[in-house]
Amino acid sequence: MKLPYRLGDSFALPLGNGQFARSCIVQCEHRVVVIRAWIGEESWLDLRVSDDAFVLHRWQRDGNIDLNGTPQPQPENRYWMHAARAERLVAAALGAPHPRERKIRVRELRDDNAAIALTELDDDCVLTLTERVSNATLERICAAIRNHPRVMIRLDGEAATQLDTLAETPVTRCSLAGSVQRIPPITTLRHLDLEDASQLDAVASAFPNLESLRVSQRGAAVNIQSLTSLRNLRSLDLSLVHVADAACFAQLAQLRALRLNRMTGMTTMDALAPLTLRMLAVEHLYQLQRVESLARISSLEQVELRGLWQFEIAGVQWALECERLMRAEIDIGGRRKNVELYRRAHWAYPWRF
Repeated sequence: MKLPYRLGDSFALPLGNGQFARSCIVQCEHRVVVIRAWIGEESWLDLRVSDDAFVLHRWQRDGNIDLNGTPQPQPENRYWMHAARAERLVAAALGAPHPRERKIRVRELRDDNAAIALTELDDDCVLTLTERVSNATLERICAAIRNHPRVMIRLDGEAATQLDTLAETPVTRCSLAGSVQRIPPITTLRHLDLEDASQLDAVASAFPNLESLRVSQRGAAVNIQSLTSLRNLRSLDLSLVHVADAACFAQLAQLRALRLNRMTGMTTMDALAPLTLRMLAVEHLYQLQRVESLARISSLEQVELRGLWQFEIAGVQWALECERLMRAEIDIGGRRKNVELYRRAHWAYPWRF
């Protein structure tokens, strides 16, 4: 098979903010290429990248460069990376706006000894409790949270029954994996991961200042109506659940980011049309019949339509006409159909939701 690229091809590397970097192919390996992206007049970044972006026409060719006399490539990475990662590195080198990629450290606390070194915490740490701990350990945990309120606390199993203790701390991030008979009010909480969807109705009254909510429980029924009182909710992630009142999505006018993954209860995207979303991810919703109403969301900057194999090109062609859309990943029925979309688009790869 003839490859759709060759040594010396130049292309515009999308940065995900509507801008592009001047780049070219300086070395070809087996299914891997070394690209050179210029980040200054006499400086560049050499990266070893999978050739998927060229095979799928995600990166558009715009000419050819004579490489005679150019310095030999010295890739920054020994092993190949995905094209999406390369875009982020080039964007960062050029100072383009991009989300911070957090390196999260998980620490599991089972006893008093494990809680002694909590003074070494930073904001990108997750404290995990799976069992009830002593009052002394709880006091150390609460003291650490007071010094690092952005630390995420994950309560699983029996440890979830000690949620009351956190009400006296300024904790802003919590993952609740166990069931709790009574959810205490925590006004400082901003980000919540909830794995027991039956408690969703109590979330709005207990955590009125939530900005981000993730709910994941296979087959559980959730009511969107219960979220309408969360006036600060900006990001919502629903996975593996059944939405009984999908029409209520239209009442979440404050949402800016929404992810719907392997959920049921929606056959169209009509309820999302009135929203001012910037990021939207729709993944493996096999009951969907129509998505063209998403074209009415003029504020969309990033969209992911993954595993929607029931759709043809005509069903998603509206994405080519969205003026503000800069990052997209569209996976419909048949690889060839996706290639035809990318031939006519200049999208960058999406940032992580």
